[in-house]
Amino acid sequence: MTVIKHMQSLVNYRFSVIPPDVVDLMQRCAAINAAGKATHLVKVFEAYCQVTGTVITYLSLSSPSFLNVMKGFLGSLADQSLLVLNGTSRQRYARGFVMLLDEMRKEIPLLPSLSRMEVYPRYNQHVWEQEKQHLDAKSVRYWNGWPVQGRKEAISFIPINLIWNSHGEEFAEEIYKNYRQNAQKHLAPAHSDFNLFLLFLSQNAERWPSTSFQHPMQIKNLFIDYLLFNFKQALEVGTDIANRTRSYAKFIHTIDEAFIQSGIWTRPFAGELPRPTSASTPGSHTNLRTTADGTIVKDKLITSVPLQLTDSEAIEIIFKRILEDNQIVVKWAEKRLFSIRKKQINRDQLSLTGTPITKISRRLASINEVGENNLCATFKKFGLAYLREHANKILWQTTKDDAAKLFALPKPSDFFALQLLLTYHHPCLTESFFDNLELYDKRGNLSGFLKTDSGYQLIGYKDRKGGKLSEQKIDLTPRQAVWVRRVISLTEPLREELRNADDNAWRYLFIHCQRAICYPKKPKIFKIKPSMIDRHQQIIDEFSTISGRDENTIREFISRVSVTSLRASSGVEVYLKTNSVETMAKAIGHTGYNSSLLSSYLPEPILAFFQTRWIRIFQRGIICEAMKDSPRLLEVARFQNMEELHEFLKHHALREIPDHIRNPEHMKMADSKQRDIQHIDQADRVLISIDSGVLTALLSLKEAVCSASTPSKLCSKAIYWSNFTDLVVREIEDGYNSDLQDHLHIARKHVSASHMENLIYASTP
Repeated sequence: MTVIKHMQSLVNYRFSVIPPDVVDLMQRCAAINAAGKATHLVKVFEAYCQVTGTVITYLSLSSPSFLNVMKGFLGSLADQSLLVLNGTSRQRYARGFVMLLDEMRKEIPLLPSLSRMEVYPRYNQHVWEQEKQHLDAKSVRYWNGWPVQGRKEAISFIPINLIWNSHGEEFAEEIYKNYRQNAQKHLAPAHSDFNLFLLFLSQNAERWPSTSFQHPMQIKNLFIDYLLFNFKQALEVGTDIANRTRSYAKFIHTIDEAFIQSGIWTRPFAGELPRPTSASTPGSHTNLRTTADGTIVKDKLITSVPLQLTDSEAIEIIFKRILEDNQIVVKWAEKRLFSIRKKQINRDQLSLTGTPITKISRRLASINEVGENNLCATFKKFGLAYLREHANKILWQTTKDDAAKLFALPKPSDFFALQLLLTYHHPCLTESFFDNLELYDKRGNLSGFLKTDSGYQLIGYKDRKGGKLSEQKIDLTPRQAVWVRRVISLTEPLREELRNADDNAWRYLFIHCQRAICYPKKPKIFKIKPSMIDRHQQIIDEFSTISGRDENTIREFISRVSVTSLRASSGVEVYLKTNSVETMAKAIGHTGYNSSLLSSYLPEPILAFFQTRWIRIFQRGIICEAMKDSPRLLEVARFQNMEELHEFLKHHALREIPDHIRNPEHMKMADSKQRDIQHIDQADRVLISIDSGVLTALLSLKEAVCSASTPSKLCSKAIYWSNFTDLVVREIEDGYNSDLQDHLHIARKHVSASHMENLIYASTP
């Protein structure tokens, strides 16, 4: 028997046995020493009081009888019958309770005192053993935690205790049973809306008793009432209404599936529970965030993009910052995998010269006395469990973190590096693909990383696609396969321990030790939360070294780095290289093209830039007008910087279509409708002014960019005009205008990359 089976479930419980004035006193006193665990400690004491039937009042704290309550609670921490925690954690709770009592005694001097031995749980275990014979069975059930889990086996806890108190034990058990069974059918069910529903019911028990669910009219009115409550709550906390509408529709589907279809609750006369119509949110309205200085930015990518941009700023972000930010992430990830591989090689080499430690008659003084090579040899022969078992002698003066580094035990951030690399090269991958990524199936066969005739495949599942479409087979390049094999090799010692312990976690690709050399387990998805950024100083330093950016900039940058944001950034990079939204949609794994796809990634100014000064130039046709001029333009002009060249090309290569070309007959427009038709036609065409001088400048710039010694430092405008040149040259070569082809031939003879070498690099890193 264990009363509190899951410590995570305590967040759902409210104080009902200990009176408010005592709760306030205990939480204040516990907070002084409990370091954030004050509420948990007092809730554990509440559970003890409820299952033993102990009545607490503020006055009873001064009574001698309270001494036996104190001893009984400490005794309950001697084994796992009250708490599921291990011995070390239970001892921590016992010490916290004793310190809590010492603080309370400052306000209540008559609070009984414990003797020197009575502060230890085992000394008081006999008191708890007597109390265990008479525990209230319903109260024990009440504190069991109410867990539910989907097919992915992730455990969540729902606040059934709320309606247990408001609607009774039988009704609560019925709801829990059916909701839990329904959740088991789904891969990763969400519970937030159902939890809010339970809160609503518990607060409106008199208005909506359990009988309401058996009457067609009442159940309809109940859910109308809850719908209003739900959306008022959404407005109060600032939740996006469109998102809440979609999540509410899923909640109603769950209710219908779990309770209506099964006949547990009656069906309303209309046949369905009321729900609002769900409408999709325009892509331009998604992924918006307001910064500290009030700037609204698009935050889907790793690169934050302000909504208000000039053409020059759009060029800078598109052709420089997005690609540069992507490469910083890729370089960090490659360096991180290389670093952990070096540690692994060092460990294996040390183990060859060491002797496994078998006879341990005394504590070894330090890692120098033990010897790094002997530790590595011991790890290789006996595994981590052996070292953990004898850590108090072998490692007692060696920090376990240092031991973990010596043994090259992988951390979630190492797995994060692999996930980022694979996502960059395969933007169809998502976080759900990596979460619970199985290397072996339930029969023990290798299933997640397979050799094929053409190389290797990584096989996982994308939950949102559902059914047969959820399986994803990713064809890896030889280098990408090496990255995966490195992670498999790093986790093999941990995998072997789990396999020997018959622990199902051995089947997963990602396995780590949560604390240094502790028992291995499957990690959660790694996230760098802004509120926890100080815990990632090593990553901050690594990114700073790679990027050359200051620490504050890097802190803000890495807080945006995730599998999701890099997937979006990589998808946009595909678009920049192909100018095709359809190709981008295919790359990120969408089954079809959605017209709002790109607008959810990039703000309108950048889209407008593409549509008016990029896509329309080259995808809607080009009118080229030959203007004869000297091919020795570069020698005469002597541009001083890229800005001068950019301004020259902007004014001489790109022009509005003149009136005499748009309307050679000088015909007057009959009406506004006809003018609108002409305006639309004009919007699809941009004049490219071509002469030998302009072509020579463009080709020279293109040549300088292609032969740049440090491509990562290229100016964004240089990249822009280099790409521009490719498309102009292709248009001329594919066309039939001999004059333009002559200009191109002359310009190629006068190409001079040296004239552009000093212009193409950014002035700042």
